[in-house]
Order: sequence, then C-alpha cells, then structure tokens
Amino acid sequence: MHVMEGVPRTSSFQDHQQLRLRRALLASGAGAAHTLICWLGLQQGYFWLSAGTWWLLTLAAWIGYAGFPWLIYRNHNLKFKDPSLTRLQILWYVGFNSLFLYFAPDMRAILCMHFFVVMLFGIFRAQPKGFAFLVILLLSAYFLPLFAHLILRPTAGIDFKFEFLLAIGFSFILLGIGLVGMEISRLRHALKQRNLALNEAMHKISSMAITDELTALCNRRHLMNILRRQKGLADRGDYDFTLCFVDLDYFKRINDNFGHQAGDKALQAVAKVLQASVRDVDYVARLGGEEFVLLLVRTGLRDAAQVAERVRIAIEMLDLNDIEMGLKLTVSQGIAQYQRTESIEEVMHRADLALYEAKRCGRNCIITEADSPRLDPHNPENRNKYACSQKTNKSTSILDEMPPFNPTSTKQKQQPSSLQGSDQQTHLREIFPHHQNLKDHAGLQGHQLILARLPHSQGHVLATHPSIT
Repeated sequence: MHVMEGVPRTSSFQDHQQLRLRRALLASGAGAAHTLICWLGLQQGYFWLSAGTWWLLTLAAWIGYAGFPWLIYRNHNLKFKDPSLTRLQILWYVGFNSLFLYFAPDMRAILCMHFFVVMLFGIFRAQPKGFAFLVILLLSAYFLPLFAHLILRPTAGIDFKFEFLLAIGFSFILLGIGLVGMEISRLRHALKQRNLALNEAMHKISSMAITDELTALCNRRHLMNILRRQKGLADRGDYDFTLCFVDLDYFKRINDNFGHQAGDKALQAVAKVLQASVRDVDYVARLGGEEFVLLLVRTGLRDAAQVAERVRIAIEMLDLNDIEMGLKLTVSQGIAQYQRTESIEEVMHRADLALYEAKRCGRNCIITEADSPRLDPHNPENRNKYACSQKTNKSTSILDEMPPFNPTSTKQKQQPSSLQGSDQQTHLREIFPHHQNLKDHAGLQGHQLILARLPHSQGHVLATHPSIT
C-alpha cells in the first residue's frame, strides 16, 4: 500500500488501512453487481431513458465506485474526519440507486434489494443512533423516486396496489434489519470496550512484571533481560557497558528506628536520585532490599566512577527531614566493566566484590575493579581463582586480613584527643597493624589505597600523621 510522506508506517496504521481498503473493495463489488443488473434491465427495455444517457449515468456512478478504494489506497482518506469514508460511500451508493429507481420503475422491487446491502455495510461503522438516520435515509431514497414519478410523469401507468404492498414490505424489512444492526452495533461497541480494558490490563501486568512496585525502577528480571541484550551488542563489536552496584549504608537502622514506611520513603527518594543521575540510554534497577544497579551504556570505568561520585554526593545531600530531622544517607558502590565473551554472572560478581570492598573500607565510598589486582579481569591469575572465589565468596587480599577500622571503638575513646611521640605512633599502629605490609603489597600503593577508601574525616587524620606517610 502506498504511504504518504509524513504518515507513520506503524503496524496499527497499516492494519487499519488494509481493513478500510478491503471494505471499500467489497462495496465496489456490490456496485459492479448493481451495474450488471441495470445493464440487463436496459437490454430488456425496462429503462425509459436512452442508452447513451444510461452509460453517462453509470460512468458517473463509477467515479465513486472506483474512487473510494483509490482514495484509501493512496491514503488520501486520512485527510477526512472519517477515514473510512463510510458516510460518503453510503450517500453515493444510495443517491445513484435512487436515480436508477426513477428511470426504471418496473425494476423497483429488484433495485430495492441494493438498499439492504448498503444497510449491512452500515453495520461496520454506524452507532445505534446512526442506524435510525440510515433507516430514514433509505426510506426517503425509496419514496422520493416514486413521488417524483407521480409528479413528473403522471401519464405513466403505476400499479398503486402493488406499490403499496412493496412499500409496506420494504419498510418492515428495512426496520427489521435496522434493529438487528443496532444490536450488532451495541455488541461490537461492548466488545471494543472489553478489548480496550483487556489491553490496558495486559499492559499493566506486563509493566508489573518488569517494574519494581515500590520505586518504579526496573526489577531484577527485567535487568537480566537487558543485560543479555547488552552482552549480545558488546560481543558483536565496538560496544561496552559498565555495572555499578549501589548499596545504602546502615539502611536497616532506618527500618528499625523509624519503621518500614520511613524506609520505603527513603528508597523512593534514592530511586529518584539515581534516575536523575544517569542518561536516558542508561538503566537503573533495584535488585532487592536496599541494593540498586546502574547499567551505564558505552561507559568505561573512569566515566562510571564520575557518575558514581555524582550519585554518592547527591544521596549524601539528600533531604530526609520529613522522615527525621538531620537524617542522612550514604551509599557504597562497586563498579565493574563488562569484558567481551565473559558471562553476565562474572561481571556482576566482580561488581559485587567491589561493593564488598567498599563496605570493608568504611562505606560511603566507591571501589572499581581496577583498584585491586584480585578484581582485575585482565590479571591471568584471577581467571583460575574466579571459580574458587565464586564458591567460597572469601577474599584473599591483605585488605581482608585487616580488622575493620572503627573510630568509635572503646579502645580509641580511651586515648587522649592529642597524642604525642611514641604513644601516638603506637596508637596508630594498633589501629593499622598491617600498614607496612600494605606498602609492600604489589599494586596497592600502600596507605594511598586505604586512605582513598576511608571516610573523609578519618582519612585526613591518617594522611597527615608522620608514622603513616
């Protein structure tokens, strides 16, 4: 089918146009049958006009019989208020059939049957009120030629008894078809409404299947489907993506202290921040609980870290005063970039390990897989260790052998706020017993790695102390 410039080439558009064209062609077929009957009547002498006039009248009728399908085929019907052109077609067919009734009064009983065909076509589009108008139109088209014949050709003989019976029979049959058509129209309208409701319900169910109900983000099921598509794109060519696992720090305290409703509000607020922090081509999903995932398309580790830092700052500055005055949230984030041909589970596992590192390093920080050799997928030793680490989920780096840094512990509180000389060095070595080992560990760059993972206030204290630097 020809499509006009500027007309959308959607499947729904094509289906509607095909349906309109098919109905217009059916009407043209009915017009062809009507023309054949009239031609046979002309050959038998039932028309009181000349053959030339009859052919001119027939050609004029066929302008509409052939013109309506052509308009639909060329999509010119879309310029009309009623794209199906149903009303125009009905008026055209009824008008010309009424003319043939006037010129062939003896064929009135045969030509009246064409009105019933027009009535059936009205079922496709007419509403219940439209059927009442259609019945009045067809009755008028039947009686007007009869009255015109009586006025303009009074000398022509008319069997009034026969015409009276014919008019009564035609009227009752037409009314019966009209009532049936109205009932069919009501059923069609009810079916249309049910289909619309069903489509809406299916759309809602489909949306619920891929959307987290609380945050309106993608759920885990939808995220995995998206990751499979992203993996296919990345494996085929120059395409990459990065995963950023985001976990709220100490979120359980909000639920315990303020209730689950407050926790839900906090999750919704975080979800809005995450959505506002990424591009339209990126994806944000909630894995469950207080854990979220950012899928950053065509993004490397460095750019992903910038996005993660923007997220960290935005959440740290998030206003949660409606839950509790002064309440603040922080997040820990782990980032991993997809490597071609690896499985989705591998890149998710590396991002999860990076998140675990961020939790161990004091929270409210960002760890990428490039920060530690044991997370780097390009390190050949990690290829053999990956299966073991996946089963045991235990870390073997020197970071994991360290006790967690807790500046509020009892032992630290007993120390004076200002330490001098050897007492100060002894205190820091108790906090950081593996300091020398960290300096010797390949790729960790000693204290710099640890300071990058500590909260700002703790890192500043250690960074300025002479025993660490």
